[in-house]
Amino acid sequence: MESIQTSSTSVRNEFNKFSQSKVIAEYIWNSFDADANEVHLRYTVDDLDTALSLSITDDGVGINPETHEQTFGKFKDSPKRKLSSPTIRGKKGLGRFSFHKISKSIIWDSFTSTSSCSIIIDSDTLNNYEVNNVRDSFRPVSTGTRVEFIGVSNNGVSGHFIESQVLPILSQEFSWLLASSNKKRIIVNGEDLRILERTVKDVDFTLYGNIFIANLVNWDVNPKEGSFIYFLDSTEKIVHKINSGLNKKNGFYSSAYVKSDFFDEYIFSDSDLLDGKTEQQFAIYSEVKDKLISLLKDLHDSFREKAAEKLIDIYEEEGIFPDHSGDSIPLKKWKDESLKNTIRVLYSAEPSLFSSHLNKTQKRIIVKLLDKLTVSPSNDLFDVLNGVVSLNNEEQKKLADILKETSLGNIANAISEIRSRQKVINIINALNEEHTKTTKEVGEIQSIVENNLWLFGEKYHLLTAEEPDFEQALRKLLSIHGNEEYYQKGTVVHPDKNKEMDIFAIRRNFDVDERGNEFYRCLVVELKRPSDTLKDKHLEQILNYFKVISSHHIFNDGLHKWDLVLAGRKITETPTARTMIDAQLDNSKNHGEPGLLMKTENFKVSIKPWGQIFSEHSIRHKHLLKHLETNKTKIGDNKDDLVSVAVSVGKSI
Repeated sequence: MESIQTSSTSVRNEFNKFSQSKVIAEYIWNSFDADANEVHLRYTVDDLDTALSLSITDDGVGINPETHEQTFGKFKDSPKRKLSSPTIRGKKGLGRFSFHKISKSIIWDSFTSTSSCSIIIDSDTLNNYEVNNVRDSFRPVSTGTRVEFIGVSNNGVSGHFIESQVLPILSQEFSWLLASSNKKRIIVNGEDLRILERTVKDVDFTLYGNIFIANLVNWDVNPKEGSFIYFLDSTEKIVHKINSGLNKKNGFYSSAYVKSDFFDEYIFSDSDLLDGKTEQQFAIYSEVKDKLISLLKDLHDSFREKAAEKLIDIYEEEGIFPDHSGDSIPLKKWKDESLKNTIRVLYSAEPSLFSSHLNKTQKRIIVKLLDKLTVSPSNDLFDVLNGVVSLNNEEQKKLADILKETSLGNIANAISEIRSRQKVINIINALNEEHTKTTKEVGEIQSIVENNLWLFGEKYHLLTAEEPDFEQALRKLLSIHGNEEYYQKGTVVHPDKNKEMDIFAIRRNFDVDERGNEFYRCLVVELKRPSDTLKDKHLEQILNYFKVISSHHIFNDGLHKWDLVLAGRKITETPTARTMIDAQLDNSKNHGEPGLLMKTENFKVSIKPWGQIFSEHSIRHKHLLKHLETNKTKIGDNKDDLVSVAVSVGKSI
């Protein structure tokens, strides 16, 4: 009897949240981790559907009895951790113990090319295992392992449980692997496991005499594995994988497989260094990778187009589209098609605009607004274009064709405004990078921002022209709401109430939250001169503002939501001066908002280097910025002139 350095209870506690339905997947992964191609799941049931027997057999390399201490003798550790295979999963050193959720004990019978063994673990003593000679009941053709679960009938395992819970999990868990090669099979009582429904597109191509066979898969439902591109050698073994960049793409679930004998000798690495590869080999690999990414993006575009057509069909069935029956037949047809074409383009660019969670009233409101925009655009088209953040060149052309008869002038105005904004960005960038040491915060950076509040969001209005303390901020806030008579000096009670904010602004119109509640959006910005990198001490400043604002009942009345931003050239590279910043960024990364430091119902605190602000602007307007040449235009060298121009431009837009 062999033992591991832990207790049976400790092992069992690791599986408190582990469901019975996932146990089988753990052992099948062990089979594939052992280079198995075929894995057989066999079970029998009695007349009452109770499971009598359950086993998993594979044709893998087997368990070496000489090294059992490195595997079965370890707890929460595994020699697989040292392997770099892109398909290895069992690296935690726990999976082999999961049997106790469905059986009394477990027996491994295994053959390697040179030896054999039988290993037993009982659920009552999970910290012990016994190594014996292999049983006569198992004799593979060459190498392989059989795992037999003993006593499954006493653990609630039934045929219905396996078919309704286990097999669906296996399909979701392994479909991406089974789709990689016809050699990879999971066979359940003699029948191949059903792979998730999918659409497959085959593409073959040749580069520099090397033949590449690619399979692009669009899954109907989301498999357990994310969206990856897999590289297979001539034996159809996955030797490398990379992220496709198409994860979380609104219902689009994809995998790509490319097979070639080129990958038999290619040395993969995580870096762009040659690492033993010739320049030509690396160039071929890079071209293959780029081609697969491009093919998947084309598949994604096709998927979005089909999804847009399906959405239009659903909206027609639900009666969402506006009634144009009062118009002449030609006019009605033009309006209907213009609206549908607009929806097609916008859905392809941003499917979340047409979320399935919208009720019929919400759908009708959105479609009616688009209808008005399409046939009689408002003067505020810029806001609409600003919201379409993902249009590529082709999508932009489609939208332009749809709107050109009715909104050409508005589009021209929008492009003109974006050109002006880009000029301001170029000036701020020049002040930060070319005049780093001499550019001041007050009178220069601050003056530019005061006149270009769009840098931090649309439709903000500056509340005061000078740096306000919190008493002044409260008075101004009440003033714009028409409640200045309610202002009482001294009502802001906080040790930092006399601190002065660089920028204090508000949107004069109500916003509406996800519950339909109206609120005002307020903005506080703390600016730092280019020569002063952003540090923890600056974060403390913006957090002090947060403390003052959150302490006052009018500031924090639920009718105001606050964005507090710390902005500067860049975050310091000195680790000891950015400890708090890094911790806050790490704490907030699950929100998926770059630079977010803290988020509550009414407050959001962020740190934004100017480079991030510039990038956000470019992403929002990339469909129009591609037509502008302002990035290449010389804007001058004199610092004072740059500030003057940026202020002037801001006042004109």
